[in-house]
Amino acid sequence: MEFLKEVPKEVWCATVDLINKLLYPVTATTVGVGKLIEHKFSTLNEIQKNNRQKNFRRSFRKNIQCKDIQLQ
Repeated sequence: MEFLKEVPKEVWCATVDLINKLLYPVTATTVGVGKLIEHKFSTLNEIQKNNRQKNFRRSFRKNIQCKDIQLQ
């Protein structure tokens, strides 16, 4: 790890800037989708929330069952 101390500050800054430019669109998109889902879920009434949770549980169970079948 000693070699990292020899890397000039400008190179570190350029590397971090490049990584930020590459990752920002991905993180911004996922954050945006997450906020959209959260907003959609928070505007539901209690009956809709219960139905939504039941549907999520059912789909999760089906997904697990499909994976079990594929593994056997």
